[in-house]
Amino acid sequence: MDERLTDLPQWSTDETIRTGELVNALATGTFYATLTQALDEVALLHPPAIVDALFRALFARDGEVACHMAAMLVFVHGKADSIFDWELRPLFLRFNTEDSAERWSACEELCLLIDVDVAHVRALVSTPFT
Repeated sequence: MDERLTDLPQWSTDETIRTGELVNALATGTFYATLTQALDEVALLHPPAIVDALFRALFARDGEVACHMAAMLVFVHGKADSIFDWELRPLFLRFNTEDSAERWSACEELCLLIDVDVAHVRALVSTPFT
């Protein structure tokens, strides 16, 4: 059995605690384990702290993860019917780069799509995950 599957998270039933667990998973989780499970939960529970963590992860995490954060942001803002809208894949893939300027360009387009002020995102990104 894949050892990553033996460490799947058991999220708290307390919403405040679960929110903190999800923020941590978005900041540090790995695919096919904590991060994958967290994204499934975030689709259902996305208070402001989680949305903020998704924005931070656009820049704090590697490009592959950032793509999925962008997709989830579109979903939680009600601009997609699924957690990964394949029609928006070209936008999401623009986050799969180490080039900060390119990520910011993609972020500006994302913010226009989801009606979020990019200045708010810049402020979030300048503060660490908590």
